[in-house]
Amino acid sequence: MTPFLVTPPAGELVDMDLLKLQCRTDGPEEEQLLAGYVAAAIGWLDGWGGLLGRAILPQSWALDVSAAGLVRLPMPDVVSATAEYPTGPEPLALTIDAGGAVVEVTAPCRLLFDCAMSEPKRALATQAVMLLAATWFRFRETVGTASMNELPFGVRALVQALRWRRV
Repeated sequence: MTPFLVTPPAGELVDMDLLKLQCRTDGPEEEQLLAGYVAAAIGWLDGWGGLLGRAILPQSWALDVSAAGLVRLPMPDVVSATAEYPTGPEPLALTIDAGGAVVEVTAPCRLLFDCAMSEPKRALATQAVMLLAATWFRFRETVGTASMNELPFGVRALVQALRWRRV
């Protein structure tokens, strides 16, 4: 079962003035370029298909369920879930364990769930996005080598701390 995005991420993750300070640029002419790098970094890390396998900013996902029973949701940080049955929506109780969130559905349905990363984890994700954006900004004209395909050390450490491992 592959989830699909219903409501895209809401809110701003990176303070542009802080990123400009980190990149040692103060002109408005490079802000659009930096915003593009931020969007690319978030897109690469965020969501079910992203490198982290989890939602950085609050967002809603859905999953089509074909039978009644227990369903393990494919992402962490789930804060609410609702089953859309032909008779109407029904809020579901979440059971959270080491493998993530589990809900019980009584019939085939569309399962809607909202994800929101905790503030401490979001602070780590913000740093990862800023480091990626700053690296891409600094080396935007570099001709690649084998080492250019690797994540910068700080980003690698942050990603390892945040990456969702499906069990």
